[in-house]
Amino acid sequence: MSSATSPPPRPPSDSVVPPLIFRHDAEALALEDEAARMAAGPLRNQLDDMVQEFRLRWVREFGTLRTKGDGSILLRLLHDLAQALSGVSFDPHTALLDYATRAQQLGVTQGFTEAGLEAADLPTPLPLATHTYVAGVVAAARDKVATAARIAPTLTGTFNQTVVTAATPAQHAANIVDRAARTLTNEHLNQGITTVADQVDGTPLWIAERDACVHCLALSGHTPGPDGLFDASATFGKHPLGWLPEGGLTGPPRHPRCRCRITIWFGHDTAGAESITHDWAGAIAEARANGDVVAEQAAHTAAAAARRSAAYDLPAALRREAERSVLKGWALPSEPDSVRTDAADRLLTRITNRAGYSPSGWKVPASVKKQTQRRIDKGTHGATPFPPR
Repeated sequence: MSSATSPPPRPPSDSVVPPLIFRHDAEALALEDEAARMAAGPLRNQLDDMVQEFRLRWVREFGTLRTKGDGSILLRLLHDLAQALSGVSFDPHTALLDYATRAQQLGVTQGFTEAGLEAADLPTPLPLATHTYVAGVVAAARDKVATAARIAPTLTGTFNQTVVTAATPAQHAANIVDRAARTLTNEHLNQGITTVADQVDGTPLWIAERDACVHCLALSGHTPGPDGLFDASATFGKHPLGWLPEGGLTGPPRHPRCRCRITIWFGHDTAGAESITHDWAGAIAEARANGDVVAEQAAHTAAAAARRSAAYDLPAALRREAERSVLKGWALPSEPDSVRTDAADRLLTRITNRAGYSPSGWKVPASVKKQTQRRIDKGTHGATPFPPR
């Protein structure tokens, strides 16, 4: 997570994602981390303190953590543990709603910036479904803590078999809140960007990280259909992802802890995109009128960059990058090796059937195909860490 004193993050040198979007993604991740910390942190801190307290007490009563507790001393300790768990107090409701609102507002700000427009105030009320979801999250978390308190007096054995086992459902409660905070932040950030896209007649464009899952990668570089929904069946894997949000796939997240985002795409209207980004001709004329040679040269350079950017087929580039990720095996450790291997094998088959062209229209280099096939044949393709940035 970046801080106020950290240097701005830099995208990989070969990334097709514009640096502005990369910086915006870092801002969103910082907000997501803060949301998870504020929503789940109070419960985690209470549980950590509680486990530490009973760890010290266990050693004092039984000698070592590996010693099995017994008799009235164990019964009293577990009774006190159940009481402590019953007394846990936490209410992430306000924090979850607050960060959902902040994420949506950040999405609006980022959306206008990515569209090259001055930020404007747009209403960002949270839908009823978000309030309902948060209420369900809080109820589920409290139920887990109640379960922990209920099972505590029934356990026997060592410290791990009793205290740690009893605390596990409560730790799961913190995980539930953490996951909800991250999902809400991502979802409402993208809702904010979508709101701007609707306002400025832009098109939402899906951007996945290069080590995203095989489902998210299949959506990268794509836009919604006429119904406003992204293709929920898209995947590089054998089967589409079963999870689908109520109302259809309007944008990220595709799954819990998804790190995808959308940006606003105006297509390939070079003149229109340049005028939206900035009045470069006016900037050049103004600098020339002021006799500011440095400013005039800077404006010329920026105008040339704008022309290149406006004509750049970002959706196609993102789709190529997603296919390259599958062929290279770049993935997070959470994705099984077999999933990435199968995805690469399936993609290679499609490329062969298309006379060397990938589904995105990329003429895949022979060296890439050979390296991928060699890793698949050796059983070493799998999910490999993304190279250092």
